[in-house]
Amino acid sequence: MFPFPIRVFDIQHDATDMSWMNEDLAGEYGFVKVKDGHFLDGKGKRIRFLGVNLGYGGCFPEHSDAERLAARLAKLGVNCVRLHSMDGMYSPKGIWDPAFKDHQHIDAGQLDKLDYLIFQFKRRGIYSNINLHVTRKLTEADGFPDASKLLKYDKGVDNFETRMIVLQKEYARQLLTHLNPYTSTRYVDEPSVAMIEINNENSLVNDCVDGSIGDLPEYYLAQLRDKWVSWLRAKYASTDKLRESWQAGSEPIGDNILSNSDYANGTERWLLEAPAPAEAVMGVENNGPQPGMKCLHAIMTKPGKESWHFQVHQLGLDLVEGKPYTVRFWARSDQPRPINLDVRLDKAPWRSVGLSRIVKFTPEWQEYEYSFYASQVEPNHTRLSFNLQNAIGEVWLAGIELRRGGGGGLPDDANLEKGSIPFPIAVYTTSQRDDFLAFAIDTEHAYAQGMYDFIKKTLNAKSMVIDSQVCMGGIAGLYRESFMDYGDNHRYWQHPYFPHKPWDGNDWTIGNTPMVKMPGDDSLTWLALHRIAGKPFVVSEYNHPAPSDYSAECIPMLASYAAQQDWDGIFLFDYHSNGEWIRDYIASYFPIDSHPAKIAFFPTAAAIFRRVGVPPLKASVEMEFPISGISSELLRNGTNIVPTWESLGFAKAETISARTSVRFSAKGKAIHRKDSKTPPSVSWNRNAYTINSPSSRGIVGFFGGNPVTLGGLTIHVLEKPDKFAAITVISLDGEPIESSGHLLISAVGRAENQGMVWNENRTSVGRNWGKGPVMAEGISARISLPASLMGGMMYTLDGGGARTTLVPCRQEGDEVVLDLGPQYKTLWYEVSLDR
Repeated sequence: MFPFPIRVFDIQHDATDMSWMNEDLAGEYGFVKVKDGHFLDGKGKRIRFLGVNLGYGGCFPEHSDAERLAARLAKLGVNCVRLHSMDGMYSPKGIWDPAFKDHQHIDAGQLDKLDYLIFQFKRRGIYSNINLHVTRKLTEADGFPDASKLLKYDKGVDNFETRMIVLQKEYARQLLTHLNPYTSTRYVDEPSVAMIEINNENSLVNDCVDGSIGDLPEYYLAQLRDKWVSWLRAKYASTDKLRESWQAGSEPIGDNILSNSDYANGTERWLLEAPAPAEAVMGVENNGPQPGMKCLHAIMTKPGKESWHFQVHQLGLDLVEGKPYTVRFWARSDQPRPINLDVRLDKAPWRSVGLSRIVKFTPEWQEYEYSFYASQVEPNHTRLSFNLQNAIGEVWLAGIELRRGGGGGLPDDANLEKGSIPFPIAVYTTSQRDDFLAFAIDTEHAYAQGMYDFIKKTLNAKSMVIDSQVCMGGIAGLYRESFMDYGDNHRYWQHPYFPHKPWDGNDWTIGNTPMVKMPGDDSLTWLALHRIAGKPFVVSEYNHPAPSDYSAECIPMLASYAAQQDWDGIFLFDYHSNGEWIRDYIASYFPIDSHPAKIAFFPTAAAIFRRVGVPPLKASVEMEFPISGISSELLRNGTNIVPTWESLGFAKAETISARTSVRFSAKGKAIHRKDSKTPPSVSWNRNAYTINSPSSRGIVGFFGGNPVTLGGLTIHVLEKPDKFAAITVISLDGEPIESSGHLLISAVGRAENQGMVWNENRTSVGRNWGKGPVMAEGISARISLPASLMGGMMYTLDGGGARTTLVPCRQEGDEVVLDLGPQYKTLWYEVSLDR
């Protein structure tokens, strides 16, 4: 490894400069529009967005920094910036005026900095994506009682709480109708504002599916209950009709189908899963919640690498398809902690068969009860599982039962006319739960459509607008966003996991395993299954967070996969967020501005994605889904839509060879395939990901000792077979590589700070991130090209892209050979051919 600091404000013209791709002025010829499922610029030409996020203080740079930042991003090939998390803090890290205790008064100085930043972006051909509600947390100072007890950032609640919606609209009015003095336009009239997002990662449906909505303070539950009762009255009109519907499908509680629930035989039939490097023990104790009751006691002393590396199971259960079941148990933990309660298959694909809930354990014994209907079961292959979320600590479980029957129906004292109807969050029949989820879907949809209409019709904004990400609400989220201007989603490969306290810098882990080894169970496949047919598709947050040893796979895989799927925008999260603009080290999990393994592939991403260096797939697979079945699908699979695809015979690995999308109709579920004889440009197996198109070639994975031929180019990694590497070769002039006069090669292994202190499992560095200058790992490799390219010169480039040294190109027979290696202390090589 060698120092390879990125010059974060470098704007010189060199081989890595992709600013020529941008328009002279973003939106110079009008607003971005949608036609035939894709974005068009003001001239009616197809436009794809390669973007980054700015967050918190990063959205409010000083004027001089804004100028340099805009120029730098343009050089990287960025043509859209998502302005994120502006609304969470007071100045200088947020937009709110600290002179006021509330979160309703915009700080004039911060607004001026934002105005100037957007102006500078426009001048460099960079569009903006303005996020409205992201991290604003309304408090008692804003007039909301028990505000500290609300869900994070008021999510879910702000989909129905009347005054919160009023304040969201008022903020949108203040910001979007404000006149930017530098562009002389209001944001509603500004064509360089390509997108407006209403509410980041927000869904009332999510909170109703997982039951967390039931934890709201009574002040807010009362409002939701009033809406719930009104919804039921509109559907049923009378208590008798409601009771008749909800009673359908209920059964008396039957015998317990679990074995050894009283632990008379110790831990027999109860399994503790804690794969290495996790360490845990489990035993039986006599101190249960009631006299004479035994309990299981599980202790985790060392975490594993994944969030599921600490679980207690009973396997081999035999459930009957479509029948009701009830789970009951007692539990406590050494400290408050969420766990996942699941009834799912005990073999691949491990899907839920009816129950998947987040349950909050406390230090006090509590009794829990949940009912569900078995769905997509397999004989003798169901497991009841307590996923303890890979968190060190202790958990006690007692009296665990899984019984046939339950569901309850309408309580005797319930009365629709009087409004005394409970939320069916824990115990329910199919009809109860289906109604509740349908109510949540309708309420959320009404909110989204109301906000959309306010922005587009009342404020007359001409930008493209969405509510939230399509995954928020599962299949209902896709349906909700099908009424918006485009679809958007987020995904991270091995997001940092915080087992005890959110965002605790001392207590976190990452999996630190390569995504390239997980085709089908990867982040990109998951994203592909969430595209709405006929709508542009954007991934506005994506990353393989630091300090992963495999960060270099992130951008070449994302760009090439997105190009094949014919998506319309990809945004890395994030570029910068804290205002420390000059640094030579990796700052944290997400910032990419100084991360060599990310920045080294930005020119590659621009060439592959924006310039369509990898062509779209000709084959396609479309899932047609009935609108009437949305709430029932949530009842079966929660907010995970992967089982929905699988139930129709779709294999996740198909996304590497066919474009995928979801369409809603009044018909039944179906898969529609359109095949093609044109082979894909990307291939993927469990060790190797290759890119092979005329102007873009590359490998990601484990290729040591095995030459890979891609067209007329061969890449031979001169390392051991288990050595990870990412290497791309792009034609800078857009010509096929074999006839190009200008090539850029990026070759990266690991990247990390000096003095970074890993834990024993290499899954965390805690707060020991080390210092700069950042170190990068060069890869020893040999690239062979046709001899027709002889006469070229290869230069090594520094962290800004400037030429440093000349490396001879050798001729061997009928090939030109380029030698790469750590001795050159670079991740970039420029090949210039005299033609």
